Amino acid sequence: MLRRSLTALVALLLAVPATAQLSVIAPAYVGCILPTALPGDVKSVSSATSQALCDTACTTTYQYNYFVSSTSSCYCSNTPPPATALQTASNYLGTCASGQAKAQKLATSYQWTQCGSAINYYQGPLFGKVAASAYECMQWCNNVYHDVTWVFASYYPAGNSSSGASGPWCDCSGSIGIYYATCTSSSVYTYMLERSLTSWVVRRDARLKREQDARSQQLSLGLCPYPLEACIVGNNGYECMDTRAELEACGGCVDGTLTMDTDGSAGSRNASANVGTDCLALPGVDPKRTTCIRGQCTVAGCRAGWRLVDGRCVEYRPRYL
Repeated sequence: MLRRSLTALVALLLAVPATAQLSVIAPAYVGCILPTALPGDVKSVSSATSQALCDTACTTTYQYNYFVSSTSSCYCSNTPPPATALQTASNYLGTCASGQAKAQKLATSYQWTQCGSAINYYQGPLFGKVAASAYECMQWCNNVYHDVTWVFASYYPAGNSSSGASGPWCDCSGSIGIYYATCTSSSVYTYMLERSLTSWVVRRDARLKREQDARSQQLSLGLCPYPLEACIVGNNGYECMDTRAELEACGGCVDGTLTMDTDGSAGSRNASANVGTDCLALPGVDPKRTTCIRGQCTVAGCRAGWRLVDGRCVEYRPRYL
């Protein structure tokens, strides 16, 4: 729950059907490393004195390249940078500092987006696994082991504590909110499916138009940034909540919403607007195995003495003969 403000960039996209046509696009950033940490199989290309020339020189026969802009040095390789070798970049976009080598995966259907300190998963994470590299994460999300290709691949070089993973980890999802942060070895590196050739562009554009209209309406109320709702808390307060994913206000505000008066202050209370569900208050649910996905409580487990039946917990009363 976020009170009155949200600093995350929320990117809302849908999962792509497995039948969609995907394209291989430009190189994707996978980290900054020191030249002393270059893989043992690198080949130096002295004629490639710019990033563009280095990309061209390595793409044909190599999987990765490393370019040191301060010395105009290009290296081709088939080995990704080790997660332990990643250095702190200059910003969240992955601009490498002077003296560092920029590492790129040369052919992938995912495009680099940015680094973050944390991610909110509004659709997912639907799949997660150990991944030795960012590219292995992209492969995992791109219909390699399951029947759906997911828009976002999120790679955690240092592990994802929320998944209980202490080593490199990958999550696949359909929509995320990213909290910007400078790229480091402990950041999350995010990649988005190249969508210029996919079959769902028209549907996406129509959806984005609907979301823009809803956003404009929400901004006119002024209390919370879209797509959050001003949920009533107590007698005089409110919290900005994403009711698509908020466990305690799933599908809507439990105690109603608050709108803004003409003077800019919090005003009208609507106790009956878009009433939601407190998923944690459902009978018998295990809080650690209960989520809110797209405004619906999803129960995957129950407390002791309860059984999961058709998505809800039913108290178990053994019969003694």
